[in-house]
Amino acid sequence: MVVVRGLNDAEIEAFAALTRDRPYHVRFLEYMPLDGNGRWCREQLVSGAEMLARLEHLGTLERIAPERPSDVARRYRFRGARGEIGFVLPVTEPFCGGCSRLRITAEGAIKNCLFGLEEWNARDLMRAGATDDDLRALIRVAVRAKKAAFGGIDLDHDRPDRSMSQIGG
Repeated sequence: MVVVRGLNDAEIEAFAALTRDRPYHVRFLEYMPLDGNGRWCREQLVSGAEMLARLEHLGTLERIAPERPSDVARRYRFRGARGEIGFVLPVTEPFCGGCSRLRITAEGAIKNCLFGLEEWNARDLMRAGATDDDLRALIRVAVRAKKAAFGGIDLDHDRPDRSMSQIGG
């Protein structure tokens, strides 16, 4: 569930409660500036800390461990619950330093970050007869170009020009 203030944030508690008696894995994602249309604003963001605070009255949340550096969800479970709750918090608690992900778009472009503006064209390289070694080299270039945070952009001012579905997120 992508949580957006004023749109669906009143449903956080109900979704979390579903995990008590059912083996559901509910994930709450912070609203991210990915649409490229300028509509995102920080006021619509519900932080992970706020989401957790809103669940406190429902019961004790226990952290599920172990976590790997590349995990993006912080996982919890209500004491005695069958399911779990996860929080993906790329805006307020970025995990860029441990991110091991690459994405390839439907057009064959490699992206090393959801937020990043850079792309590497694997499709044209393959159509030109690239070898596996050529593709490995391109992937290495994309990995080495990863930025320390948010693909090198300012979340409040820069916007990737692709939506999440176009990026492959």
